Amino acid sequence: MTAYYRAAIFGLGKIARAHLHGYRSAENAERIKVIAGADPMEEARKQFTQEYGIDRMYSDYRELLKEEKPDIVSICTWPPLHVEMVEESVKAKVKGIVCEKPMSVDLSEADRMVNSAKEGNVVLIVGHQRRLHPRYVRACELIKEGAIGKLVQVTAFCGGDLLTDGTHSVDLVRFMNNDVPVAWVIGNIDLRDRGDIDPSAQTFGLQKWNETRTRYGHPVETGASAVIHFSNGVRGTLEGGICSRPGYQKMWIYGSEGLMEISGDQPVAGEPPLRVITRTNSDWIVPELPQVNPIAREISLLLESIETGKLHPLDGTSARATQEILMAVFESARKRARIELPLTINEHPILLML
Repeated sequence: MTAYYRAAIFGLGKIARAHLHGYRSAENAERIKVIAGADPMEEARKQFTQEYGIDRMYSDYRELLKEEKPDIVSICTWPPLHVEMVEESVKAKVKGIVCEKPMSVDLSEADRMVNSAKEGNVVLIVGHQRRLHPRYVRACELIKEGAIGKLVQVTAFCGGDLLTDGTHSVDLVRFMNNDVPVAWVIGNIDLRDRGDIDPSAQTFGLQKWNETRTRYGHPVETGASAVIHFSNGVRGTLEGGICSRPGYQKMWIYGSEGLMEISGDQPVAGEPPLRVITRTNSDWIVPELPQVNPIAREISLLLESIETGKLHPLDGTSARATQEILMAVFESARKRARIELPLTINEHPILLML
């Protein structure tokens, strides 16, 4: 008999809606149901109930865990809350956790999350769902097939700050290079004031910027640039914030025999999601791509991991490796030096700088 799962969502903001649609997708609806939600804001709870008909709402996620005993939880809160919520969910004996990115604020929190899940035999995944998006999946396949020869360099543009947005970029750079370990990182950041932020605008976490210089409860930089050197010689380059060229999660991938370009989330008019050019083709090749909901897919793969023990492509150990690179960029800026991995600092380097 096919197992049926009960899910709950912590934090009922914008990204929680994407998670809910993933649970309710045709891919998952027959096997899993969102039965409750938690958010300290009464308005958020009421709105979520009105929109989606989920009336079992809690102001405290701990009470939800105690009363509802969900099998799976989605953690859609600000990053400083992730580590505690993962640990409490493991204690409540959930089977799986879908934690939004960034995984944590520093490396020590990431380690706590991974270790807690391992000790509790819980499948922990982190929302780097672009690894499941067709344009990136196909690009990775083409690299492995040798379509552009030997991989040389991967350049990623994220447009935002490193923890909020660069976590996707770094994770995709690792993905394109088959998750080969990173040898060293060198980078720099800009900590200048980004100017007044209108708290009524769609600024997603920057509402307190004018008072605290933080986003989603943790310090952020205004711009960043980095070089990531993998142990196999491949280079990754990262551009973020005011240092980035246009494009959100856009990528240029260079090989010894060709080039690939991935449009990212905001393609310009006429720009295909993915195109490839090689020495044997004078024109761009535009591969056909299937339609996939990456968040729905990450959830269906979570169920598979729970049932079979198969490693999930968004496993917490992979997210921890991405987190280490992000922290290494900050540490490089702090020390004005190339940073060898593994990283030996657990604190957030920006906090030490400030």
